[in-house]
Amino acid sequence: MTTPTKPRIPVLLLTGFLGSGKTTLLNHLLQSDTVQQEPVALLINEFGSVGLDQQLVGAADLPMALLAGGCVCCAMQNTLLPTLKNLWMERNSGKFKPYQRIIIETTGLADPTSILATFVQAKWAADRHYVDGVITTVDAVLGMQQLDEHFEAVQQVTRADKLLITKADLVDSQPLALLTQRLHALNPLALIEIVEHGQIAATQLFNLRQTQASLISAFNPQSFQPLQTGASTLPLASNQVGSKVDKQIHSFALQFEQPVDLERVKLGLSVVMGFCDTHLLRMKAVLQTTQYSTPVVLQAVQHLLFPEQVLEQWPSEDRVSRVVFITAGLEVSTMESVLDEFRAIVATPTT
Repeated sequence: MTTPTKPRIPVLLLTGFLGSGKTTLLNHLLQSDTVQQEPVALLINEFGSVGLDQQLVGAADLPMALLAGGCVCCAMQNTLLPTLKNLWMERNSGKFKPYQRIIIETTGLADPTSILATFVQAKWAADRHYVDGVITTVDAVLGMQQLDEHFEAVQQVTRADKLLITKADLVDSQPLALLTQRLHALNPLALIEIVEHGQIAATQLFNLRQTQASLISAFNPQSFQPLQTGASTLPLASNQVGSKVDKQIHSFALQFEQPVDLERVKLGLSVVMGFCDTHLLRMKAVLQTTQYSTPVVLQAVQHLLFPEQVLEQWPSEDRVSRVVFITAGLEVSTMESVLDEFRAIVATPTT
């Protein structure tokens, strides 16, 4: 089978812990003028579908599929590829108006990583789709407690490109500020925004690649301070939550003044990712490469390196390549040694 030449379809992953307001947000999003003008396909978990009443589904009038598996994320991953194929065939058959975007809503206990893996490891999906961004909703009232008690909540926050704090009208300014600070410490590369009653413009959730490029280009590692210091080197496991995880978060930023070879960057990343494995929460890069005249965005989660995305223009006049790593559970000195090896690989001339 030949690789399709048509533009790939962007996929937005909507996640967040139980009761954090995903469905309320989705309700408003589906009624927006943007979605009405640019139809979307909606994929939701069976458990997640309970919150979508018949009025919402009927009013949306869009392709929708239920992903089996409930709260078992690996089971959802196994159903995702067949569901994408079915939607694709129905889209091409003219059964409904061709959707231009897919929104996937996960259950409140899902780790987005296994879902993202489908769009990296399954060639059929990767040829036809790309992940435009991960949106995570965080409950302003219960967010701190959930981050303390549930590792899934931490995973959802660290995987996000954008964090939406919901129910902020129910808390005072001080706890809201502390939650915002904590979210920034867990994921300094994510935009954080407060939403009221799930109301946010679709334009603020779609097409996040250029926004992410601007964030990476402007990232200052000196401004990043973990909530606590004295990190230990305990393995990052499912029973490590709350402050045990917070104090192990570290951020590293590298920059290259001259254009870099994209393939050597990928080779260097394979070394870093192989060493870090699950300790690599996120990697994001904006690169000036010898292969392209416009910036290339690279992203990785744990052992997953996403295909490069070539942007139409630079986010600023700055043409310096920047690579940012966010890790958990690794000694700073150890990670710095690994990054020295990464620099050496990228700097090696191609033959």
